Amino acid sequence: MVENNESRLEREHILNELWTRRGLASSGNNLNNYISVLRKALASLGCSDLIITIPRYGFMFSAEIDVIPDNVQKSRATNPFQVLYSRENPCHNKLKKIMSSTATLFVTYKVSLLKILVLLCVVYSFSLPWSNDTHGEYHSFGLNKCTIYLLDARETNNKSEGVSSVIKKYVNEYHINCGRKADVFYWPGKHHLTNESTMDREIFAWCDDSHGASCINYGLFKHEN
Repeated sequence: MVENNESRLEREHILNELWTRRGLASSGNNLNNYISVLRKALASLGCSDLIITIPRYGFMFSAEIDVIPDNVQKSRATNPFQVLYSRENPCHNKLKKIMSSTATLFVTYKVSLLKILVLLCVVYSFSLPWSNDTHGEYHSFGLNKCTIYLLDARETNNKSEGVSSVIKKYVNEYHINCGRKADVFYWPGKHHLTNESTMDREIFAWCDDSHGASCINYGLFKHEN
């Protein structure tokens, strides 16, 4: 909104830029909630009515902003979230004080969101209508400093060597560094569906546990009839 100050932003454009292009499910309700949170935060700083709703179109951000040239900004601003507002704006000083803490909070939020998405993917896969309702227990083993979690023990008990080789292949293929502490989740996922067709849905996910910095779901989905 700051980059498009005084310009109309279509709802669909915002949803595509901030959700769809990042592989997330877009929702008008989510957008409304975030806009509401932004408005409340700005209002608490004495900056009301900066976000204007355009009926049946979208939103417009309207504020006095000083635009800093790139060469000056690179030499002065090291915080990517730092924005210099006009000193005539009554909320300038308050915004300046909270910018650094906002950056830290935003990064923490993204880390938490990534881990939640990986867990939701695993939970969702178990909610699909398999003909066998039980999924058995899981077990784990170590690969250097990585902890490997096998999410379907029934499939791995009879094929432990084969499953281990598959996991090692994926670890090498995706350049996963097991020289530091990390969690790896694998589900071979070959089951018969209720319509008697077969679906092979591998799940392979990795979480860097040393700093709690990131999680990646590689989503190895394969289908068979």
